[in-house]
This record gives sequence, C-alpha cells and structure tokens, in this order.
Amino acid sequence: MRRTLPLLAVLAAAGCGRDDPPPPAEQAKSNAMVPASPPAAAQPVPPSRRDEQETDDAAAVLRRYYDHIEAGRYREAWAMRSTSEEGLERFRRNFAAYDRYQVTLGHPTEPVQADGWTYVEIPIQILGTLKGGKGFGSVGSITMRKAGGARGATDAQREWHIYTG
Repeated sequence: MRRTLPLLAVLAAAGCGRDDPPPPAEQAKSNAMVPASPPAAAQPVPPSRRDEQETDDAAAVLRRYYDHIEAGRYREAWAMRSTSEEGLERFRRNFAAYDRYQVTLGHPTEPVQADGWTYVEIPIQILGTLKGGKGFGSVGSITMRKAGGARGATDAQREWHIYTG
C-alpha cells in the first residue's frame, strides 16, 4: 500500500494543469479554426406566418377528412376526395373490416410551389382494431394540394384537397 501512495501522488500531480488554457498563440489558432457562429447563409429561415397558416389549413382539412372516417361518415369523407359518386361503395367497403380506426397527424412540411400548385406533406399514424379484436397500425404521409395562384383556377381548386396523383 505504501508503494501505491507515491505513485498516486505522481499521477495526481501530472494531471494538474490540464485545465490551464493553452498559450495565447495556440488559443488564437484554435479560435480561428472554429467560428463563433455559422455564417448568416447557414442560419435556418423561420417559416413565415403565411406558411404556418397554409400548413395549419391543410392539416385542418385532412383532420376533417379523418374525423369523417373515424365517425363512419364515409360519404362526407369521399366527397373530400372525389367529385364523383363512382368509387364510394368500394371506399365504404374498405372500412367495413375495422371496429376502431384512429388517425394522428404529424407536423406538416413547409408549403412547396410547383407548376402553379402548392403542396404540403402531412405524416400520419393510423391505429385501430379490426372486427374480431386484432389491433393494427400503420404510418405514412398524405400530400395535400391546392392551386397556388394559377390563372384560371376555380375557387374549389384554391382550397386544400387530398392529392391522389
């Protein structure tokens, strides 16, 4: 035990001074290599209030769509996807297997403009129960679209819709 005490004292003394700042020349060199903050161009640009309103509006439309489905109001949900009655019965049958169907929306992307349209992508998580009691879950995303200032667009096209490609 006596032999280890002098060794510990030497190791402790060797560790002293490690917290001392480097000499001024080395300190200046290390400061030059690491900028205090990223350049202005690298700073994230906060979304505009208009963009936030756009994403909120798109999410509200999608939330309404899934509220209709969760409540079994398939005709109302279908009307948000299509102006035609064709396909409504198939759409309704697709949900016949579910006892419970619940959708949670994630945070929408920033609006993107392309070819006169505005797009927003919204992540979704679907959880529920099939008839018979078996649980299920799924994740994905839905693209919302509306006319973004294109000439000749109708009032209906200027509203958010589920984009089905």
